[in-house]
Amino acid sequence: MDISITKVEKKDSAQISSFLVKNFKIHNLEFDKKYINKSFENGVWFTAKLGEKIVGTILLSIIMQDNRAELKHMLVEKNFKRIGIGTRLLHTALNYAKKKKLRKVTGNTTSGNNKIIKKLAKYHDFALEGILKDHYRKNEDVYIYSAFLKK
Repeated sequence: MDISITKVEKKDSAQISSFLVKNFKIHNLEFDKKYINKSFENGVWFTAKLGEKIVGTILLSIIMQDNRAELKHMLVEKNFKRIGIGTRLLHTALNYAKKKKLRKVTGNTTSGNNKIIKKLAKYHDFALEGILKDHYRKNEDVYIYSAFLKK
């Protein structure tokens, strides 16, 4: 299976929006083209594609004031999970952050995703920084992970 990981251009906003709307089922988040276009103002999208089909995404949202970035919308389509696509997306985003000489990267996940994210986080030297109890709704915590980038 030849999956390519590429940096995405703003012109591909509609394709990213469609992928997220179809695959990201959490808290009624809106992923319209307007939201995606705005995310390009301070962020960089990477996609995993099989041919022309998006099978995974990640957004590296850069906060220049703090010289850090936040990982957002890391998602792999259900039929393509557990074959390393998430790891490749994360690795690509982290390498980009290092090239930009950012000092730190953070990411959040909900209780339901914590097991797999915990595994990825350990592999990439992320540490659990905090837990927001009942953040979205009762019994749904948010875990905050971070990693300082080595120069």
